Amino acid sequence: MTAGAERRFVQTVQGPIDPSELGITLAHEHLWMDSTPLLAVHGYPTKATGPWDAAIAAEARWNPGVHPDNYRLTDVGAAVAELELYVRAGGRSIVELTPPSLGRDPRRVREIAQRTGVHVVLGAGHYLELVHEPWVAAASEAEIARRLVAEVRDGVSDTGIRPGVFGEIGTSDPVRPGEARVLRAVAAASLETGLAISVHLHPWGHEGAAVLDILVAAGSDPERVILGHLNTAIDRPADLRALADRGATLGFDLFGFDHSLLGQGRWPPSDRDVATVILDLAGDGYADRIVLGQDIGVRTRLRRWGGWGYAHLLEHVVPVMRELGIGDDALDAMLVRNPARLLSVRA
Repeated sequence: MTAGAERRFVQTVQGPIDPSELGITLAHEHLWMDSTPLLAVHGYPTKATGPWDAAIAAEARWNPGVHPDNYRLTDVGAAVAELELYVRAGGRSIVELTPPSLGRDPRRVREIAQRTGVHVVLGAGHYLELVHEPWVAAASEAEIARRLVAEVRDGVSDTGIRPGVFGEIGTSDPVRPGEARVLRAVAAASLETGLAISVHLHPWGHEGAAVLDILVAAGSDPERVILGHLNTAIDRPADLRALADRGATLGFDLFGFDHSLLGQGRWPPSDRDVATVILDLAGDGYADRIVLGQDIGVRTRLRRWGGWGYAHLLEHVVPVMRELGIGDDALDAMLVRNPARLLSVRA
């Protein structure tokens, strides 16, 4: 580093690292999560109550809520084994965005990071209004912001483990009042700490502009905002360009989504179709406004249950992108440089 250059770092669950150490980074994943509170929100009918097995895993691709265990990623050993494949494929870092209401466990996540050597950046913040913790529902924006800043500075609860990003911040279609309140609180916390904000957009909505409006009105720098789940928004390429033109980063983080999404039999666009849209965006100069991920959040996404796992993006999707004509510089921007820029803060 040259004399006088600004020192920056990325906060991981094992401590701060230089941004250059991140390497290839998946921008939206879950390693330890119990999302069973979402069963009622998603509305899938639960039909199986016996032991989880391969036959149930197959049915869960059509109906992810068929068995509650599909919504539980609560096995450290399984996560370690799955991440070893990611490391073998060249992966180096993961952004872990499980919110507190869905079982965020910093100690478990740190154990997974220690056993795999993967740099893991932990999220902070709150998900959809329908699963907000009772204190969040009753708190002011100032109180929510104060608690978020305290986590960033002192660590989560008594763990000493500090988040390195705000997310995933839940929004619905349309954005609910409690979600707007959290967005404004996160904007204030981001201004105070410098951390980027990763937003869960409703996959079948088109609320990106409205969410960005709320954040910017509350003082957020759009350059520090990631708008996620845009794989399902590729039918509106002009909207995607408009968001990027405002400074936001586009999160294409549903690669490998091999099961129904918020509706039985309703599937996101194929990985190839999304890659084709990314090719167009990169060709128009937007590669520096894109991050990639898979949002693995149910058991059927794991290799051991017939899914493609955390290595899918690197093993399968990147070769398709290269075949389509996405070059090395654009891939490096989306997988390495953009995550490093967004996750780094002043020392």
